[in-house]
Amino acid sequence: MIGELAILWKSLTNSYKVNEKISEEVFAKILQNYQEFHRYYHNLEHISELLCWSQKFENKLNNSETVQFSIWFHDIIYKSHRKDNEVRSADFAKLQLKKMQIPKKIIKMVCEYILATKSHQAPNDIDLQYFLDFDLAILGASPLKYEKYQKAVRKEYSFVPDFLYRKARKKVLQNFLGRSQIFFQLTDLEEIARKNIQNELNG
Repeated sequence: MIGELAILWKSLTNSYKVNEKISEEVFAKILQNYQEFHRYYHNLEHISELLCWSQKFENKLNNSETVQFSIWFHDIIYKSHRKDNEVRSADFAKLQLKKMQIPKKIIKMVCEYILATKSHQAPNDIDLQYFLDFDLAILGASPLKYEKYQKAVRKEYSFVPDFLYRKARKKVLQNFLGRSQIFFQLTDLEEIARKNIQNELNG
């Protein structure tokens, strides 16, 4: 998987003529962060999945590179006991993208997209809507894959007692069910996502 990711990263950075050594240095940092021992879901497999979604819908995106950079960096900082992961990830992305001399407009949008993963709201921005949908696509996965995701997330919060975790998780899931729609663009996933969420709540 790392080999495939390396090819995708090189293709993305080459499109901006990024210095090869700097590109490799940033990629090494990406690998290091997403391979941290405490990551069971927010890891390289998650990034790979989102990149696959972005490739599948590339012709629907106005700026696929912005979405791809957002995917690479959106969970680059992930500590399950903290509440500022999105801000710290955006800051990390900004620093690395500047180092690679990515255009300021792209950097600004990437940071905005990363911060949007906290609320998952995307008014009037098709690319952001797709990006956020890609991030939540696991909710509309097969029941077996959803169960695997559910268990992986629980492992990331293994330090939280069961009764507290169930209470917090219930609040998150009910928030999704309370929306008029979970997905902005990937509406085919809506029905199965609601079934998966309800099954978890009933479990």
